Amino acid sequence: MADFFRDKFKKEVLFSDLVEVNVKATQAANFKKILGRQSTSEDSKENKKKTLRPTINDTLKTFMRKYSGYVYHRYAQLLYQYSGRLKVLTGTCSPFQKRVFLTAGGKILTCEKVPHFHELGKVKNGKVNIDFDGVARHYDDLYKGFGNLCDRCNNSKYCQKCLFLLPNNSGNQPECNNFVGFDTYLECMSKFISVLEKYPHLYAQLLRRTRIQ
Repeated sequence: MADFFRDKFKKEVLFSDLVEVNVKATQAANFKKILGRQSTSEDSKENKKKTLRPTINDTLKTFMRKYSGYVYHRYAQLLYQYSGRLKVLTGTCSPFQKRVFLTAGGKILTCEKVPHFHELGKVKNGKVNIDFDGVARHYDDLYKGFGNLCDRCNNSKYCQKCLFLLPNNSGNQPECNNFVGFDTYLECMSKFISVLEKYPHLYAQLLRRTRIQ
């Protein structure tokens, strides 16, 4: 497929991973086999650096944005303190905040990646049916389940993980593959700082490339 677009349209193809949540248990092994075969195929064509995977510059940029303390997303942040502002942990979108996705069966979802059993409502017989109290309870239960886990995570302040896409996101002991313990956090901090100390030009280069939005 990549060769077709490259030869026909002279365009590079970017690949992103498929969402593994909601795959039938009976097909999970086959799904991972196909997914692994595709990754191997694309990597063998020296297309690895063309995929949607973070480069060292992307990773350093993310590190600086999160932990340097000198990155501001709005001019107003230079004038006012936002320390007391409530922030929803994780990268889970609030319902109807950005967009909605309507399935062929009439289910309303937060986006196209969210499993269908996390529906926000339904469109039936030309009418939109949404139980707003039920949606609020569903989100509250989801966040409550991850409360203790997020409190112990050293990356919770800057987490971009969508809770709906985690394999085990319900019950008394939910799991998160993005959980960062204290030792791992210190190791990551040390690694990034060492890279910036060894290659100080990267720091200046990334600052120059930072865009004001």
